[in-house]
Amino acid sequence: MEVISDILQLHRNIIIIDQENQGISIARNNGMAKAQGEYILLMDSDDLLIENSLPKLLEIAFEKKPDFVVADYYRMNDEDILRFNGTYQTFQYEEKTGEQLFIENLNPNECYIWRILLNKDFLRREQISFVPDIRYEDIPFIHEIFIKAKNCIKTNWLLYIYRIGHESITFSFNKNKAMDLCIAIGKTYELRKIDGLSKEILYKLEEDIYTSFSYLFYAMLHSVKSSKDRKEVVCCLCSNVPKLKFRHSLKRRIESLLLNNAPYLYLRLMEWHWKWITHNHKTE
Repeated sequence: MEVISDILQLHRNIIIIDQENQGISIARNNGMAKAQGEYILLMDSDDLLIENSLPKLLEIAFEKKPDFVVADYYRMNDEDILRFNGTYQTFQYEEKTGEQLFIENLNPNECYIWRILLNKDFLRREQISFVPDIRYEDIPFIHEIFIKAKNCIKTNWLLYIYRIGHESITFSFNKNKAMDLCIAIGKTYELRKIDGLSKEILYKLEEDIYTSFSYLFYAMLHSVKSSKDRKEVVCCLCSNVPKLKFRHSLKRRIESLLLNNAPYLYLRLMEWHWKWITHNHKTE
């Protein structure tokens, strides 16, 4: 509050929500509920907006009234940021349906809410919010807005600087984060129940869920060392995604069959596979 006191004197349209720390999902949900503007941007606290990047996006948003606008971004470490002197940009954009954008452009490894300008009325009309009390909350949220949106804009305009290099998977991933990812996978899997989804959307949705599923086991085997903790994570996954089914290859069908009927055996097989990979990597 001390840091922003001067800003409050200059900008009377700022609303302060002073609450106990309840995690980023609840903070975002409360912010979206109280937002009075037509569009909403949700930033992470350790990243940066590119100077003068918002006006152009707002201009096209107010003109076209899309459900959301997807912008571009830079990945930069702290040294790159210090050397960054801005950028010259030529504004280009495409108008697409949410389905087109979902199938053609959504990278499941880049579910970043901070690059998206969100229409407040769209969020409230579709009753879209973040899953409380978990990390990886962007994954089900991003998939839901892409699936439910009718009209969207994708632009090459650079909006955001995503800071990298200040944490790594070895130190940042643990059992609690793995269990949060299980919940995020479960909430994303539930989106298959939305009425009227095309075969193309269902296919892409399964592909994206499998990407998160594969990352979960890779990160867990890399960073969660306790066998007991790994079993808890697998139990959490089975609880949040009962009868998980992957259909797009024989290998995936076998994986989901094992997970549903013999989850600890599946975990053991993955552990053996991981040991074999790491052993061969060391010998090379």
